[in-house]
Amino acid sequence: MIYVVDDDEFICDTLTLMLGEEGYPAKSFTNPFSFLDQIDSLRDGCLILDVNMPGMDGLTLQDELKKRGVHLPILFLSGHGSIPVAARTIRAGAIDFMTKPVERNLLLEKIREATHSKSFEKGTRLSSLTPREREIMQLTVEGLTSKMIAKQLGISYKTVQIHRFHIMKKAGVSNTMELARLALRKK
Repeated sequence: MIYVVDDDEFICDTLTLMLGEEGYPAKSFTNPFSFLDQIDSLRDGCLILDVNMPGMDGLTLQDELKKRGVHLPILFLSGHGSIPVAARTIRAGAIDFMTKPVERNLLLEKIREATHSKSFEKGTRLSSLTPREREIMQLTVEGLTSKMIAKQLGISYKTVQIHRFHIMKKAGVSNTMELARLALRKK
């Protein structure tokens, strides 16, 4: 079962319909409290969770599920993603953090991974990074800009930009959000 918790009823309906078309039984909740009220009767599956919701945000719901011993794989889906928020969700155990609108095939791929409990492989793509690239990647994932990294490491802005280009190429990602997801998996 795929559970969708999002305060936007249109998103809930759209995702539930799409998942049904793909053969995934789905149930949606427009607020996290109604989801928590039914948590004891819910089966195993996967949770697609919005970050920004009134009353209780997705991060708080993720923490509450941990406290209750509920270990559903969580895919965060947010209209306003940031690296620090994505990093926090991944460190707390989320499978992935995606921004709306999400491409259908990507979402379905992530759901397949989550429902089949695939472990993510980050080692092969990041193993070729130099120590300096690893250091710059870590600071990038923490949300520092290239200028901030240059100042902190005592190197030029241009050098940081070159390192970041090499990191992205080696990691096979196109933006810092994807890099953060890759770097933070299984930490």
